[in-house]
Amino acid sequence: MPCKRSILLLAATLSVGLSCLSPHPLQAQQAPAQAQQAAPADSATPRLTRSEREELSRRLDERAGMAPAQPTSMGYGALLAQLLISLGAVCLLAYLAIRFGLKRFVPDQSAHAHMAVVARLPLEPRRTLLVVRVGGKHLVLASSEAGVQPVAELSEDEAAVFESAAPARKKTFSQVLQKSAAQAEEPQV
Repeated sequence: MPCKRSILLLAATLSVGLSCLSPHPLQAQQAPAQAQQAAPADSATPRLTRSEREELSRRLDERAGMAPAQPTSMGYGALLAQLLISLGAVCLLAYLAIRFGLKRFVPDQSAHAHMAVVARLPLEPRRTLLVVRVGGKHLVLASSEAGVQPVAELSEDEAAVFESAAPARKKTFSQVLQKSAAQAEEPQV
């Protein structure tokens, strides 16, 4: 809508400017010297004053059936408040999308509890040996740019060595928070 208004205002300004170039019957009676004095020498079309532009804009709005534009002025405080509210709304939507929306797309990790990486040994930047527990079996896998290839299946005794050396399962954030809170409450000696 503002684009349409701008186009109409530009067209009206041009038409008024062009009509000012062609003499009106009353202007034709004036002397040509007076007409040259009234118009600046460097400008081909006369400039409209601010009140003339506003009146022209109002008339164009009436012809187009648009409501007159109300001047809006916002202070810096209102702009800052609007910015903070918008930023808060975007952050809230992002949080809700991550918290509740992505659960449908990320597979549940508890369903894969029967499968775990027990040990990892990086050989080169893109090559790694993995000991993986799948059900009751322990497999040694080689991972590289070409893909993942099985190397060997470990016996029960060999697997026990890796299971005993495996680090404990990762703790959840709430477990870590509870542990740090308990340590903070203990008196330090």
